[in-house]
Amino acid sequence: LIFEIGAGSAIYTKEVIDKLNNNIYISCDMSINALRIRRKLLNRPNSYNVVCPINNLPFEDNSAALILLLGILHHTEHKEHNFPYLKKILQPKGLMYIDEVLYRPSFLPHKNIKKGVNISAHEEHIFLDGLKYNLKEDGKIKFYKLFHTPFYNLVKNFLPSLVRKSYLSFKIIMMIDKIFMKTLGFISKRFNPGAVTVIWEKNE
Repeated sequence: LIFEIGAGSAIYTKEVIDKLNNNIYISCDMSINALRIRRKLLNRPNSYNVVCPINNLPFEDNSAALILLLGILHHTEHKEHNFPYLKKILQPKGLMYIDEVLYRPSFLPHKNIKKGVNISAHEEHIFLDGLKYNLKEDGKIKFYKLFHTPFYNLVKNFLPSLVRKSYLSFKIIMMIDKIFMKTLGFISKRFNPGAVTVIWEKNE
């Protein structure tokens, strides 16, 4: 069982599940329309789409080999504190693939956004300390990478062709990002990494 929480564009999901044959894929979301779009985009056999919330999933303990959380935790009510519940669904040696926004630092102003007034769930933060705390127990982190700094956002907004031109140009931009994170990050939070990718494995 490959289980994904949230239904989006399916771009990243397709890359993952295309490498895994003869598996059952299930996605869940609170939006019926989102699930309809997901079904159409993936067009994959042995796929099911379920309307349900993250804290009331219709699966038995130890039933999933892989859980995908691609940019979805910051939409949920309890954010990173959903992990203890999700871990129960994973099989021993099962994997959880997390790709998540920590916050969105930027050189560009965020107009008309006031925290506590009109800020939406999409702009709320995932806290790295809380994420690490909830991943310490019952398993281990197999892969961990911080990325997505203001320099990348700046280039992506004003010179998007440079980001997409080639893998080499992308690597150069990300190298500059890394330099920003390692140096200017000590001076201002504006230069800290804004996203994280984690692959976590459950204990046997």
